[in-house]
Amino acid sequence: MKIFMIKGVHDSGKTTLVAGVIRELSARGYTVGTIKDIHAESFRMDRPGTDTSLHAEAGARLVVARGLAETDIMFQQ
Repeated sequence: MKIFMIKGVHDSGKTTLVAGVIRELSARGYTVGTIKDIHAESFRMDRPGTDTSLHAEAGARLVVARGLAETDIMFQQ
């Protein structure tokens, strides 16, 4: 298992970068999972257009969102 982290300021392109990396690694046959640190109290992981949904749409088979009050895990088959 290889692990790496992308970190940066708000609106700096992190999700776009992560989605691109997920697509590339998936295309190369790797199984990809992501963990997204959420700072908003009212986040919902399954809302279209959110960072976590973009990770899943890019091909991540496991997406984890760690929020202030809860942690959600989404598995893709």
